[in-house]
Amino acid sequence: MRIILILLLIIFSLLFGCSDGIVSECPDDNSTIVRATFSSIQSEVINKSCALSGCHSGNLAAAGLDLSANVSYANIVNKQAPFGGLTYIIPQNADESYLFQRIISDSPGSVMPPTGRLPQSVIDSIRAWIELGAPNN
Repeated sequence: MRIILILLLIIFSLLFGCSDGIVSECPDDNSTIVRATFSSIQSEVINKSCALSGCHSGNLAAAGLDLSANVSYANIVNKQAPFGGLTYIIPQNADESYLFQRIISDSPGSVMPPTGRLPQSVIDSIRAWIELGAPNN
């Protein structure tokens, strides 16, 4: 009887945990959960929103920034953008990281991706990854 009660409590917590804030990784808009790791950001954000044909992929990448999976980390972390003396990603400093500034921008024509601002939960994960030192994990 005690085991059944414990199992019911666990199931209840899992079913209703998101709405009560018990589970910390609940998407707020039915989007994919993006963890604060580079591999998750690459697969769930960069590959789907940035490293696309006509954007930041291959030899003709916009602004010369190729974000394809095999080269993106090396192209953004501690790398200067070719304009303005800005650095794409500065480990432990999201607010001064040029790419982070672009994804949080509210200015028309400067927000990335150009299809529209990312969900806040995704932006929060990217910020956390940068603040954790932008590890290649």
